[in-house]
Amino acid sequence: MTAETLAALPDLIRAIATFSVGFEHIDLPAAKARGLVVTNTPDVLTDATADIAMLLILGAARRAGEGERMVRNDSWTGLGLAEMLGLQVSGKRLGIFGMGRIGRALARRARGFDMTIHYCNRTRLTPELEQGAIFHADPEAMLPHCDVLSLNCPASAETRRFLNAQRIARLPDGAIVVNSSRGAIVDDDALIAALRSNKLRSPPASMSTRTSRKHPSGLPDAAQRLPAAASGKRHGRDPQRHGLQVPGQSRCDIRGSAAAGPAWSSGARPTATAGRRRRPSRCRP
Repeated sequence: MTAETLAALPDLIRAIATFSVGFEHIDLPAAKARGLVVTNTPDVLTDATADIAMLLILGAARRAGEGERMVRNDSWTGLGLAEMLGLQVSGKRLGIFGMGRIGRALARRARGFDMTIHYCNRTRLTPELEQGAIFHADPEAMLPHCDVLSLNCPASAETRRFLNAQRIARLPDGAIVVNSSRGAIVDDDALIAALRSNKLRSPPASMSTRTSRKHPSGLPDAAQRLPAAASGKRHGRDPQRHGLQVPGQSRCDIRGSAAAGPAWSSGARPTATAGRRRRPSRCRP
């Protein structure tokens, strides 16, 4: 919601409730100027999104989408010694850019595949949360260690087009990129160029993203593409409807009761909280 949209709202509107974890689509300073409370739904989609990220990693590595399409269009002719060769995920190096709730949940899943975890975050995690993961204060230093790079940071002016041509060049040849965050974090033109040159996952070039719309026809068959539907599970959207939360404050549900818990994990705190503090009973979806 832009400042113009917020300014056009009637005075009786006291709160904006977004049915999502992300809030970058709302102009927080403008909402604050109007005295509006802005709520979102953090925590409830952590596991759901981490599941999707792991699905994309496995799908891109083993060319699952490409194989499924071959079976569906009846072009599969049988197993050949050099056919459908992919990448074994077990034992590979996973780099996570943004080690908040979702990044840590993905790391837990990746450890089940004996992957070595590298991560870059604005602040280093405690040893209890780090669980042996290797910290890089500078993303440029982490990228050469990423057989798989997972983007799990929030979208912001700082992270917009983070994955550009210069950073892609620092990845190992044949790396897999997974974006289970926002499309704005990736420079689409640079990514498509890397796929076509086989810099990323070759042969053929493979990549996983949930949000690529600009070049839907420019992606190779081996690219794994999913809509932005990480919350699309039975036990994912029900908690969203009952777990609205005011950024920086306690969680509020539709009955107005409050539950203790931080609103933002490491690296995900907004620069401003929209609206003054109100009692949880005044929060409504």
